[in-house]
Amino acid sequence: MDEIKILDLLNNGSQDELMTLPGIGPVLANRLIAARPFDSLEAAQRVNGISANMLKRIADADEEPEADTSKPVSDEPEPELGNGDETPAESPSTSIKEQIEEEDRKIKQEQSARQTEETLSDKFEEASKSHGSLRTILISSAITALVTILLTLAVLGGINGSLKFATSTQVQTMQREASQLSAQTDTFQQDLDGLRGRVDILEDMGDRTAALEAAQQQLAADQETLSQQVTDLQTEIAALNEKVTSQEEQTQRFETFLKDLQTSLIKLFTPQGGNQ
Repeated sequence: MDEIKILDLLNNGSQDELMTLPGIGPVLANRLIAARPFDSLEAAQRVNGISANMLKRIADADEEPEADTSKPVSDEPEPELGNGDETPAESPSTSIKEQIEEEDRKIKQEQSARQTEETLSDKFEEASKSHGSLRTILISSAITALVTILLTLAVLGGINGSLKFATSTQVQTMQREASQLSAQTDTFQQDLDGLRGRVDILEDMGDRTAALEAAQQQLAADQETLSQQVTDLQTEIAALNEKVTSQEEQTQRFETFLKDLQTSLIKLFTPQGGNQ
């Protein structure tokens, strides 16, 4: 069977058709069906249980000669040839039976080997999964431990300037420095709290200032309104003053007229004694 026929069978064959191939059982047939399609035989080798040797066996399976069972097998003995003392020749029917039995044994051995291979493949897959997960956990744990050690060494190198361990005196000095830094941190925290309190006060004052500015703007608007009203009143007062002045002038002229009229009447009605 050539590669094209094998690839076509792997891509389109049913489970029963795939199980007729050497080394393929129901489990492996289901894996092949689930992994379809394959663009080449190399792609089919990615399926767990399919190898190059298996594909070679499949290719060579149809090339093996089959036993010729078309001839009827007769149980009658063949006539003896030659004299009675000669050893009779081997019967052809006996040879055919042996070939058939040999082929049956080969088929049974092949089926047994196929089942054994599938069983071992499944067991190996389960073992590889369990061992693979365990191996993955061990490898990840080892990598994590190694990274932790490297980070610890890097921190020590950054603190001490090298990877040397500190002495007890250096440790005490570092502890004192750490205490001082802690005290400074507390002081900074208190200062920060004080600044936060001041900021809150300033924010409160800012709110009050905004309220005062709004009130001031309202007062300015009211003052402008009052100023306009005062200006209008002053204009009205000036107009009234002009009217009063005009009325006084008219009154004065009327009084003058009355005085002149009185004088004229007095002159008119006063007897002129000096002229008599």
